[in-house]
Amino acid sequence: MKIKLNTLFLILLLFISYTTTVNACKTLEHPDCTGAEQWATSMAYVHLKNTKKINSQTLDLSKTQINRLASEKIGDDLYTQVHHIIFIKKLGQKIEVITKNDASSKECSMSNVDVFVIDNTILE
Repeated sequence: MKIKLNTLFLILLLFISYTTTVNACKTLEHPDCTGAEQWATSMAYVHLKNTKKINSQTLDLSKTQINRLASEKIGDDLYTQVHHIIFIKKLGQKIEVITKNDASSKECSMSNVDVFVIDNTILE
């Protein structure tokens, strides 16, 4: 009976290891466009600059926070991605935006970026 329990335990361990590996590989398929220098963040910055909500002198770019909220496969190598981006001004104001654009494994700029300003408040 002990051999059967050990065998069952080993099979269970291999199954868990396999599903974890498969899920990790599926996550890796989606392009990573979350950097401060990436397309969505750059276009959000340009949008905010054009609407005079920020400028390069008042913004602390080192504090910019980018979070990918969603990535959905819509074609062979095409994904719609949604990012939450927080820009922090030097005086403590934050401006939060949501962006939506298409990306591929080769290029984060497969479409224009839709920018939605969701918060413009003072940090305490």
